[in-house]
Amino acid sequence: MRRVTLAVGLVLLPLRLHAAVSNGRPPMEWLEPTTAEQQEALAASPAYQRFLDSAPGPWSAEFDPVLRTPRAILGDGVTLFPADSNENGVRKAVLRFLDDHSALFGASRGDFVIDGLVSSRDLWVVAVAQRYRGIPVHGSHLSLSIKQGRLILIQGVAHRVDGVDHLPQESLLGPAHGDDWLLAQHTHAAADVREAVAFALGGRPGPAALDALIALSADAEPRVRDWATFALGTLAEADSAPLRDALAARLDDADEDTRLEAVHGLAVRGDARAEAPARALLAAHAGDEDSVWTRHLLSETASHLP
Repeated sequence: MRRVTLAVGLVLLPLRLHAAVSNGRPPMEWLEPTTAEQQEALAASPAYQRFLDSAPGPWSAEFDPVLRTPRAILGDGVTLFPADSNENGVRKAVLRFLDDHSALFGASRGDFVIDGLVSSRDLWVVAVAQRYRGIPVHGSHLSLSIKQGRLILIQGVAHRVDGVDHLPQESLLGPAHGDDWLLAQHTHAAADVREAVAFALGGRPGPAALDALIALSADAEPRVRDWATFALGTLAEADSAPLRDALAARLDDADEDTRLEAVHGLAVRGDARAEAPARALLAAHAGDEDSVWTRHLLSETASHLP
């Protein structure tokens, strides 16, 4: 994966955060005081309570009274990925977290895409944008600060736009740039474009997105297959025979990353076809110095075997 160059402020943010989080989290005075009414609204939010249930420890939030969602959350941290993860592992873990907690920000599963990320020593800062049917949502942005693999600070806002039924079919750029346009690009001649489509479709509901990801999981380019198989196996909420068959078709893929994603996706769904290749992979990698993401996939896969 290529690292995206961010604005100067984002590049400098890890250096500023390092000075501020020597005790493991940013200082609480970074947040504006929350009124009693806002605290009550947070307490009444099922999405915020679900986040707290998944992230034990003290957390504080700054409330947006207009959107009625948190615009900043900081605390002791919740582990998203092992501390020595590479960029690919960071991207996958952040997308999985955002899909799991999209309602916390008033958004829907599959709305978020990673705009860029930068790291400094043990700190990652990930910039996230929101899309709706492939169209950028103006004014929506999130920044996640992750220290030693633990999410300690989320800043920014997203907007609830589900139910909109008057999206323009044409933009000033010419052709439509919604779902139909995005889905049509999955057969693009350029592998970089097909990879971007597989990335963008991860977590999106609906049969059209699923069909495109199934097709991309059999792409000639390994990195396209890897992202599409990750989207099917880890990010997709669906569990259907075509999805499982697509994962099963990758069990002997020549690309190991794709193969691992397929084994993992079938194992977590309890599909018996994962057992033999999973045990073979576990035996082959026993004692190896694998990448962090590989170790994570193998560990989670093993936990689902009978």
